[in-house]
Amino acid sequence: MPRKIGNVARSVLVNAPLPAATKSYTVISHSHIINTIMQELKANNFTIEHELYKCTKDAMQAVGKFVLDYEDDPDLKMMYSFVNSYNKTIKFGATFGAYIKDSDSFMVGNLGDWRRKHTGNADQETADKIAEQMSDAQTYYDSLKVAKQNMMNINISKKEFGSLLGIFYMNG
Repeated sequence: MPRKIGNVARSVLVNAPLPAATKSYTVISHSHIINTIMQELKANNFTIEHELYKCTKDAMQAVGKFVLDYEDDPDLKMMYSFVNSYNKTIKFGATFGAYIKDSDSFMVGNLGDWRRKHTGNADQETADKIAEQMSDAQTYYDSLKVAKQNMMNINISKKEFGSLLGIFYMNG
């Protein structure tokens, strides 16, 4: 994203001026996305623990994260996230994942990721895909918890750990 992205209130995204739709550009409004996500979370009996929104100064690019109160894992929380833009720099994307409490980061596998260019009936497809993702959320999150547990069961020495860090660093 070309401009610095900072935390904002939901109202900043909801009230952002919409770009004009054209024959080749379909607006997927931040407001439509947020409202659809919140409706689907409620319909699927998920409770939002907290929301986080970020955007560029002009709200042309936005990111939203919903950390959900689901189960009682000591390390993880279920999370739903989206990205969107009004200036054609980012395709709409949405995914479920796991929010990692200790590091304030998140992890996603390759099951829940979806991206859509702003063309045709992208706004309706977006709503349909969000609903579909919600129906698979528990299974997907549970698979991430299993992956976390499998990683925790791997024992490596400090030397092996250092070697891996060096490899990751050298490979960017």
